[in-house]
Amino acid sequence: DAATAFFMRALLSGSLTDRQAINQRAHTFHIGLHAYFLVCAAKPVASDPQSLSAPYLERQLRKALPEGTWARADGVVVGLFSSDKKARLDLAHDKRLLKFAADNSVEIGLSDLYRDVVSTPFFHLQAIHACNTSPGGKETPNVKSFSEVFTAYVVDVLRKNDADTTLMHPKLTALQEYDQEHGASLIETLEAYLRMGKNAAHTAHLLNVHRNSLLYRLNRIRDIADIDFDDGEEMLRLLLNLQM
Repeated sequence: DAATAFFMRALLSGSLTDRQAINQRAHTFHIGLHAYFLVCAAKPVASDPQSLSAPYLERQLRKALPEGTWARADGVVVGLFSSDKKARLDLAHDKRLLKFAADNSVEIGLSDLYRDVVSTPFFHLQAIHACNTSPGGKETPNVKSFSEVFTAYVVDVLRKNDADTTLMHPKLTALQEYDQEHGASLIETLEAYLRMGKNAAHTAHLLNVHRNSLLYRLNRIRDIADIDFDDGEEMLRLLLNLQM
């Protein structure tokens, strides 16, 4: 109702920060505040002319996931979820949400889990960023968690600040030149390896190559570009560059 929506907008915007007041209002509106929280943001896919209007989307999400407290804020439908068990807030794998998003051409972003309800505005922004960010790859999932799109989000921020050139890793130039000269795919291999968390088996499966072939490529990458795969900061910089 209107009173619950007003409470939600105040909580999401950060204008309501007194913990006691939050708990009192939540009790009045029969909103359960437990040990863990998660924010969900949903909006129609912009490119789909048949996409749902925000008011209709809100009503349908209330039906699909009634345990959430839903409201509209700045044109986006936002849901607050709370539980004493982390497993109950695993919305990234919730079949109801996945089906709803796929069937209705809806993009949905999920925040990280958090413990302090006063921190809701920060995690509300996480959910919005997850909703608006494409993680890359051939297919963009309808339901995205902030942790899944974090790297892509950082890349988007850097691009908007024209940081592409200044952050370019010089070691990638050597790999690009080698690929062009020999018709190789070391850049593709490196990006896949880093995206897979340096898991050789998963990377080989992704690239559809034998594990030994992958290890050979990684050794070539190490030799040609003098890359230290144990240097975490270098791995992060390389991954950001590859995604830019």
